Amino acid sequence: MSVTRNDRSFTKYGVRWPKGTPDISIHMFFIANMGYWTDVHGVKQGMGLAHHVIEFQKIVWPEDKWHRWNRDLIIPEMCKPGRLALFGPSSTEKSHQFAKWALTMFYAKPNGTTVIVSSTTNQSLERRIWDEVVQLHKRATNKDKGYPDLPGTMIESKHMLLADESDADNRSKKNGIVGVACKSGGTWQGLQEFIGLKNEVVILGADEMQFVPMGVLDSLANLESNVDRCFAVFMGNLPDTNNPLAKAAEPKGGWESLPDTTVSRVYKTRWFNGRAIQLIATDSPNFDYPEGEEPFKHLIGRKYIEQCAYNYG
Repeated sequence: MSVTRNDRSFTKYGVRWPKGTPDISIHMFFIANMGYWTDVHGVKQGMGLAHHVIEFQKIVWPEDKWHRWNRDLIIPEMCKPGRLALFGPSSTEKSHQFAKWALTMFYAKPNGTTVIVSSTTNQSLERRIWDEVVQLHKRATNKDKGYPDLPGTMIESKHMLLADESDADNRSKKNGIVGVACKSGGTWQGLQEFIGLKNEVVILGADEMQFVPMGVLDSLANLESNVDRCFAVFMGNLPDTNNPLAKAAEPKGGWESLPDTTVSRVYKTRWFNGRAIQLIATDSPNFDYPEGEEPFKHLIGRKYIEQCAYNYG
């Protein structure tokens, strides 16, 4: 970082800012521009989307811990357009990491970002991924410890966090985060109604994807029309290879082409711009520490694996 002679502005990440511009605003600027900004000389400035997302999250949620899964695997892959399958056992922070990333993208560009988060039923939505959105937003905008000026009007009863701050019933629902249940009244329904929305940035986070019908995956055609700024993340456990999550995660050469592994990994899938992250329980960052130490309380570790082995053999 450099300061100009008149001390009224400074340069950071190759861009000149007015004196007093906080780091959170700088990172939001770059996130809104997908991680880079091209200056008047045609030079690309910035450190990339993943870098600025991580730095923003360190500021807004300073209590949260960083480890090699979220820092080196999950966030960098979520920041790439296209389809991403994220699968692994429970207690691997899949829903939490997506909710935090989706909020980050929305905060940086509230007018121009559509985020759809889905789960199987309303109950499941409220218990898992939507609850993550709600709790993270409350922490981020806490008037005493957070940043209350961050955008978003929360309507919990309708599973909405909207950029439009008006109280009118006809307020715009295009810009914001909307929670959707794939099953309503005992009937499975697709996401076409929401996915058909056009916006500058379109994000889908489908939780518990292994339990929904195949048709939900087929409803992505309209979503992917905005290839450069379209992100679809499919999350869940993978009990077998005959479900929608397995279809989203299918390796480019088929399942037979994927060797066994004891290490978490990223691999290319059969979809355009498709990748998958496979999280391995015994590769948890908690295993980076001596037995008896589990610094990442919300991540799977030796204790939980031993408990499962005792209970289920």
